[in-house]
Amino acid sequence: MMYVPLPKIEIFPSSLTFGIPDSTCKIDTAKNFYIVNTGDADLILTTFSGLDSPFVFIHSLPDTIKPNDTIPVVINVKRDTGTTTFTDTIFIQNNDKDTFIVIKSL
Repeated sequence: MMYVPLPKIEIFPSSLTFGIPDSTCKIDTAKNFYIVNTGDADLILTTFSGLDSPFVFIHSLPDTIKPNDTIPVVINVKRDTGTTTFTDTIFIQNNDKDTFIVIKSL
């Protein structure tokens, strides 16, 4: 049987928490999560979906992650949204298995 190289997506951390919103704070807060390709073929990220305001992700797609490489993805939370708690999930479509990360502003 012939071996076929495959990508393998890993994400860390599996969730991001931005902390308690402060209605007087006008500075956006940024945090990173990381996507790692632990496989032995290119991992191709096609789309991120599911992220709504006040969260914004900063990353251009599509993107390719080489085997054993890592990329950071920056998530901003707009801090002028009051003191409401927000929770959202980013779905990451790719050529391994579609996966997700949970984002929270408490």
